Amino acid sequence: MTQLRPRSYKELIQLFQSISNDLIPVKFFNWGEVEDIEINEPGFTQAQYPYVFLNPTSVSIIQGWNSFTINLFVFEVCDSDRTSILEAQDTSLQILQDILSKIKMTKWVSYTEAGENNIYGGSRVDATFDYPVNAIPITDFNKNGAAGWQATFTITLKNPLDLQNAPYE
Repeated sequence: MTQLRPRSYKELIQLFQSISNDLIPVKFFNWGEVEDIEINEPGFTQAQYPYVFLNPTSVSIIQGWNSFTINLFVFEVCDSDRTSILEAQDTSLQILQDILSKIKMTKWVSYTEAGENNIYGGSRVDATFDYPVNAIPITDFNKNGAAGWQATFTITLKNPLDLQNAPYE
């Protein structure tokens, strides 16, 4: 069960890895640049699907907060026929929704719907998660035997600006 309350980039990656690993269907998690996505690379087998890949794209540093923009990919193995692609995308979307639900349901996250103001500074809020989450179907990887979804969202973590970790005297 995931209990991590992330305050840093490293802990954010670990949170998504923990949530992904907690989901029974997920067989493999990785993170990095889009070029790092391993779809049927040598040594990468069908037994490692469904596959979750986290691609942090940017961070905005706001006093006391770090706001991360993230692409989250979920892939499932499939054949090239439309029925197989549809099944892979359906499975992948359900996994994507489970991951996002897990984030939304944690006690330390506040979430906002479109048009609402973000909640910064509440003493009980360690993170905010912005909705809606936009997701697009992925079939480009089908030539490699996989299809799925790419979701883009923003999660903002409380991270007080202080000198505790600074190398100053």
